[in-house]
Amino acid sequence: MAFSLALSFVAAAAAQPQPQPQTVDQNTVNVIGPRPGPDEVICQKVPQLGSRLIVKNICATRSQWAQREQDDKAYVNDVARNALLWNAPPH
Repeated sequence: MAFSLALSFVAAAAAQPQPQPQTVDQNTVNVIGPRPGPDEVICQKVPQLGSRLIVKNICATRSQWAQREQDDKAYVNDVARNALLWNAPPH
């Protein structure tokens, strides 16, 4: 009995037409809203080092956030490169 009931559910699900995914033209999506400019101010909550509870709200323009991210990546790369140079085995 349970098998026939399960089989009827599967058959009913297969009989229903599946909705087709809608395709959206990317140009249409971009026209809907204005593109954010480099001078748009964005505020982010940044956790303070050494604390799990204190967060600082920092506001900067989109271009300032991009520059900050680029500077942070450059600093990390410099630290990693220097660590490899100083800890390299002697030749």
